Amino acid sequence: MTLILSSTKVSGTSPRRQAAAPRPNMKLSQVEQIRPNPESKTVFLRSLSTMVLAGVTVDRSLDYLADQSDDPKLAEVCRGMAQRIQGGYPLSAAMNCYPRAFSKLQLRLVQMGEKTGLLDQVLLELSRYEEKERALVLKVKSALGYPAFIFVIATIMMVTIPPYIMKGMFELISGSGVEPPLITVVVMKITTFLRSPAFYIGSLLIGTSLWFAVPAWLRKRDNQKLVATWVEKIPGLGPVYKALAYARFSRALSVQIECGMNPLSSLPISAEVTENPLLIESIKVASEGLNQGESFADSLGATGFFPKLMLNMVQAGEESAALGQLLQKSAEMYEAEVDHSLDIFTAMLEPAIMAFIGFMVGTLVLATMLPMSQVIENMH
Repeated sequence: MTLILSSTKVSGTSPRRQAAAPRPNMKLSQVEQIRPNPESKTVFLRSLSTMVLAGVTVDRSLDYLADQSDDPKLAEVCRGMAQRIQGGYPLSAAMNCYPRAFSKLQLRLVQMGEKTGLLDQVLLELSRYEEKERALVLKVKSALGYPAFIFVIATIMMVTIPPYIMKGMFELISGSGVEPPLITVVVMKITTFLRSPAFYIGSLLIGTSLWFAVPAWLRKRDNQKLVATWVEKIPGLGPVYKALAYARFSRALSVQIECGMNPLSSLPISAEVTENPLLIESIKVASEGLNQGESFADSLGATGFFPKLMLNMVQAGEESAALGQLLQKSAEMYEAEVDHSLDIFTAMLEPAIMAFIGFMVGTLVLATMLPMSQVIENMH
C-alpha cells in the first residue's frame, strides 16, 4: 500500500479535528526548535505508521495524533507538520522544519519512502527501528541508574550527616582535654569545613561553572574523542560502550539498506546515530575505501574500529546479497553482548560502592571511638 500525500478531506470530520488550533501567522518555511519527549516520539512514529498503513492521509493522521498526544511539544510539532503538508510540503520537508524533533536518519528514510512510493512501509520499518533503539537506551540507563543512585545517596549522606549529627560528639572530644589522634583531627576539620558557608558558596560556584563549562568543552570534537578514549579504558564500562556502538551502528545501517538506500551514503548517518566520536571520525576512512571500489567489509575493516566477527558477518552478507539481514543479526548479537557486559559492570560496581561506604563509615567510627575510649579511661 502506497501513500498519497494529500489533504483531501473525508466526510464526517470529527469534532476533535475541528478543535485543532492552527497558528495562522506561521510561515511554512520557518525552522522551529521544538524537542518532544523521546518516549512520546517513539509512540508517535508507531501510531503514524499504523494510520498511514490503514489508508489515512498524512495530514489527517498528524491532526489526530496532535489531539491525542499527552506531550504538548509533540502536539505542536504534529499540527505544524499537518499545516505544512496542507500547504504543499512533502512529509520529509515538513519534518525538516523541526531539526530537534527528527534525526537525519529519520529524514533520509522518509525521503527514500517518498521517492519509491513506499512511504507507508518505510514508516513501519522506522517505527520498529526507533522502538528497538529506545529499548536499548532504556536498558542501559536502567542498568546504570541503580548503582549511580546508590553512589549519589551515599555521597550525600557522607557530606551531610557527619557535620551535623556528629557535631556534639566532636565538641565533647574537643572539650575533654584529650589529645585526639590524627584521623580524628582530620575528620573534625573536614566536618567543620562542611558546615561553613564557604563550602556551600564554593560548591555553588563550582557547580555553576561546570554546568556551563563542561558542555562548551564537550562541543569540540577532539575533546569528545578524548572522553570516549577514557571511557573505553574503564574496566567493565569500556566493553559496554563499544558493544553499544556496534549494535546501534549495525541496526541503523541495516534499516537504511533494507529501505533501499545506498550503503555509501548510509555510513555517515549510521555513525552519527551511535554518538560515538571515535566511530564518527573513523567512518570517513570506510567511506573513502568504499568510494574507491573496495568491498564493504574491507572498507569497515580499514577503520580499525570494528571487531573481526562483525566484519565476517558483513562479508558474508555481501557474498549472499543479504547485507541488511546480516547487519540486523549483528545488531541483535551486540545488543545481547551489551546485556552481558552491563551485568558484569554492575556486578563489579556494586561491591565497589559498598566498599566506599564501608571505608567512610569505618573512618568515622575510628575517628570517634579512639578519642572516646581515651576520654573514658581518663574518667576512671
